[in-house]
Amino acid sequence: MKKPEKIEIDSRLKLGTSRRIHLQSHQMESFLQSYHIPCAPFKDLLKTTNSLFTGSAALALYLQQEGIEPAFIPNNLNLLVQDTHCLFFENGHLNQKSTVMRFSTFLLSNGYNLTTKFESDQACYQTLKQIQQVLSFLHPSGTEVHLIVLIVSDLQDYMNTNFDLSACCTWYDARTDRFETADEITLNKEISILPGQHPYTDTLRARIEKYVSRGFTLVLPASIHSQDKRLTLGKPGCPLIGIKAYDMMELEEVDAVRYLSASKKHLLIKSGEQYYAFHRTTLYDCMQLRRVIVPCSSGAFEAFETPFNQTILHHVHRVITYEDFSLFELIFAYNVSFNNGRQKSIFSVNCYTVEGWKTNTVGAIFAPPSHVDMVLPLVVPIVNPLPSPAMALAPIFEHIPVFDEDDLELQELLLSEWRQLGLHHP
Repeated sequence: MKKPEKIEIDSRLKLGTSRRIHLQSHQMESFLQSYHIPCAPFKDLLKTTNSLFTGSAALALYLQQEGIEPAFIPNNLNLLVQDTHCLFFENGHLNQKSTVMRFSTFLLSNGYNLTTKFESDQACYQTLKQIQQVLSFLHPSGTEVHLIVLIVSDLQDYMNTNFDLSACCTWYDARTDRFETADEITLNKEISILPGQHPYTDTLRARIEKYVSRGFTLVLPASIHSQDKRLTLGKPGCPLIGIKAYDMMELEEVDAVRYLSASKKHLLIKSGEQYYAFHRTTLYDCMQLRRVIVPCSSGAFEAFETPFNQTILHHVHRVITYEDFSLFELIFAYNVSFNNGRQKSIFSVNCYTVEGWKTNTVGAIFAPPSHVDMVLPLVVPIVNPLPSPAMALAPIFEHIPVFDEDDLELQELLLSEWRQLGLHHP
């Protein structure tokens, strides 16, 4: 029998791997030393408890591990731990310490003091769920450790489903002695908004600004709720089979199924019986140049015009940049007449996933406010593009509040827009 060939491993590769592991171990040890935490006992705690070392410190160490300069200094060290109970013998003697007690004892023995006990509704943690409590330990040197106590057992799943930005889902794996991340775009110092997060809140906007200041770039399209996976696209029963859509940029008809299959950045708009095909970024850029203020019975509302002149709420302008929906159906609501004889057609928008289109299940509806039946001064489009609107940060940092007819501050903002145009409120 022929002996199998011996596979020689290049000694340089072995040396490179060994050197990388050594550097990785040294980086973590140096970081923990700066926090006055002994490395070996800390790793043992992570191995023997249901806990995760995560947060900006884990992110910085992950980037260093992969040979990337973090360019930021972590504010603190975050630990996710499951809330467990101490076990006692029948005689009352302690048999097994809870995870919280083990970490607390460890930190106290290394010079830390328990300074603050946050409740689960504390401002910096109020967007997270299932938090029992947050314990803050402060060292005389100024370093701080947060012990985030959860009532769940699957900590990694909790992190992936509750954290807001992809780069935050980075952790230390005690089994492999390596730092890991949930999304490979972290290697490019890019971040995306995770499903379940609403992108219009001040809290998330501040969080994004924080990571941008650290050298990260926000990548779009991202998800607000969950991405439309388009699993039934082109399958038997798919109502888009045989549908033709008009590509307004290329000025040609395209097959709807093939167009959506080509890229997650492609979408379809249906108006009447006609389908239109658009690239999300191209449509966003085009509509960005066609912003208008439309008068209504309660004052005015902000809107954008599509390339084929339908006027829709400004919310939709932002939603099209996300991959949650693949189809947008425009439904006529009413016309607004102006004293020069022109009209603007105002539309409601129903948003669908591919599966939702098949089952006639609407994912989101954006309807305009009620209108006033009168002739109004013409509101000319406001050409006010953001710098490079195709960039991911554009729909996040251009803050325009949702219209609320009882919001006096917003009404004043809209009236100010009218005055800047030299128009009078009707």
